[in-house]
Amino acid sequence: MQELQLEYLASVSSDSQLYATTPPAEVSRANSPRVSVLVMWTDRRGQEVQIEVRSDEPMLRPRTHCEHVAEKLRGLLQRESAA
Repeated sequence: MQELQLEYLASVSSDSQLYATTPPAEVSRANSPRVSVLVMWTDRRGQEVQIEVRSDEPMLRPRTHCEHVAEKLRGLLQRESAA
């Protein structure tokens, strides 16, 4: 999550899901949108996940910060699966 500049929040995460968001200091310092990532395990063995990337940006705006984070996350996952 550090590579995505997101902060893991243990208080709202559990054994079956992980939650991370843009740190409040980053949002106020850079006046950037808050991006949240929710990773949920979809099988009991922990081999498949569903990932949601959301932000407080307008949905119809092109090239949002949310899209940037999602693309970066996709690239990280592809690198890991190829390794």
